[in-house]
Amino acid sequence: MSELISLGAAARKYGIKEETIRLWVELEKFEGIRKRGDEVWVNGKILEEYLIWRKTCRVSIDYLEDLEMFCYNQTTMNDIYREVIKMQEIQINHQQGKITELEKLSEVIDTELERVHKIERAVISRLDESLASRTTHWMVQLWRRYFSSKQGGQTTE
Repeated sequence: MSELISLGAAARKYGIKEETIRLWVELEKFEGIRKRGDEVWVNGKILEEYLIWRKTCRVSIDYLEDLEMFCYNQTTMNDIYREVIKMQEIQINHQQGKITELEKLSEVIDTELERVHKIERAVISRLDESLASRTTHWMVQLWRRYFSSKQGGQTTE
């Protein structure tokens, strides 16, 4: 088995940027890769074979580098989008929590409002009864005075 080397060592040994080798690893351009946490190790012999193939293939190196740069940029953009989506999910969860709190508060307010309406109806009902009895009492007295004065006035005439 050929020796595994770190991306940094491979970059120094072959004069290639570490990010480029990492991109090849992410794009699975060759085998013999080992990952341990964030550390990536590549098989030196397989990497050399891949580099020879890149030099001898009919596609131009400039085209391959442009394509690799495009892929790298897309990967970077995808990472940014993932972060944005995570932040939006956090905001959505926070807003859902606030909505739940507001819904609970709304239920409490509705309950209290119904209680106030019951009290209001009871007060108005009692007020109506009180006014009705006072009005009736006052009107009865007025009618009694009126009729008693009429009766008294008719007998004297």
